[in-house]
Amino acid sequence: MAAREDYGIDTLKAMGDLLFMVKVQSMKHTADPDAEGVWEFKGQRLVRCLPDDPDTVDFPSVFTALKAVGYDGAVTAMDAICTFMDNDEYMRYYYKTLAPLC
Repeated sequence: MAAREDYGIDTLKAMGDLLFMVKVQSMKHTADPDAEGVWEFKGQRLVRCLPDDPDTVDFPSVFTALKAVGYDGAVTAMDAICTFMDNDEYMRYYYKTLAPLC
């Protein structure tokens, strides 16, 4: 998503047996170079957001694709320190949002 590359079922199928671990994070693009917590990747600026933000990764599609390729391993939310809410609250929000998709 950060590199604007596909992260759907075709990508997961292409990984085949190499898919053994999944880490996710919710980032969205921003044009503001001075945004709080901005992260630059391949010339693009990103900021953290909630996992159900409409401008982040389409997590329902990701989990549907993971199920379709038979992935049954762990999924780790890998976000660093959150700048807009308490970190514990942020991770609980992640769990509440993503757990029903498993």
